[in-house]
Amino acid sequence: MVKKDQPAVNLPDLTAGNEQLLHGLLSDSSVLRQAAQREFVRRAKDMPTASDIGSLLSVVENQENLHPTIAQRVATLYTAAQIKHKISPAGPAAPLDLLQKPDLVEFVLRALADYADKPEEVPSDIFIPWLTDKNPRNREAAVIALRRLHKADAAQAFCPSSPMKIPSSRISLFAPCAN
Repeated sequence: MVKKDQPAVNLPDLTAGNEQLLHGLLSDSSVLRQAAQREFVRRAKDMPTASDIGSLLSVVENQENLHPTIAQRVATLYTAAQIKHKISPAGPAAPLDLLQKPDLVEFVLRALADYADKPEEVPSDIFIPWLTDKNPRNREAAVIALRRLHKADAAQAFCPSSPMKIPSSRISLFAPCAN
């Protein structure tokens, strides 16, 4: 849908090489980013390569001096996580070293929680330090991730001031902390 006084913009051909798709992920257009992301994930089934994920992550880490915006970096991060999960479902989908980048922590935590089909492969220790972070968005992402992954073993971290140790079999992460 376009305004009357603006011309319609056609999407470029995304069936070309991966370089074209990478430029699509770095587009200012969210529609083009989403189309490129879907094409990358669709192709992952046919030709999964570690170099594809590596080139995506180099954009996320801003190693290529492309100066991507946070939206472009997040779209690229989620694309890499989806491809990694599709070609190798074992282990965390998002690279844990990106937790060192303060502007990406929230999104890495979300990407880790996206694949709750095998929660045992994502240890709760990853999320616990972020429950007390200064940034409320990081705290919220950690809480949501722990809930989605059904990590009852991390419940004591929600209520560190509680003197009573609660057995993990009795903990519901959806129940409020009782003092």
